[in-house]
Amino acid sequence: MASEKQPLIFPLSHYNHAFYRDTDEEVLLDHLIAFESLIFGGEKSSIEPAGKVIGIAIGMLLGTDKKQRDQIKSILVNAYKIRNTYVHGNLDKFTDYKEIISEITVCIEDYLRNALRRFVEE
Repeated sequence: MASEKQPLIFPLSHYNHAFYRDTDEEVLLDHLIAFESLIFGGEKSSIEPAGKVIGIAIGMLLGTDKKQRDQIKSILVNAYKIRNTYVHGNLDKFTDYKEIISEITVCIEDYLRNALRRFVEE
């Protein structure tokens, strides 16, 4: 049974590590790393942008209807836009996201917590 849960160790550790981060940007990065590990689980790459693939997967996992699934996907796609802007050092564009990053980070944390719970329970 422990070997079945082994793939969850990395995403769970990043989820936990995020609680010790100082900024929303760092928290968001840890959460998105956890999502990538959870969804792609050893795949080398995705044929679609990661935010879109993760958004669809998590939307299907957590959403109860099309509207909710689309909302989850949209938030994850936006989170990846913020992540990419931050990671690639496009600080001029990053300032556009400063107003919404806290709200998106809270949503992402909630989605990640619920997704991890679903994976652990199953």
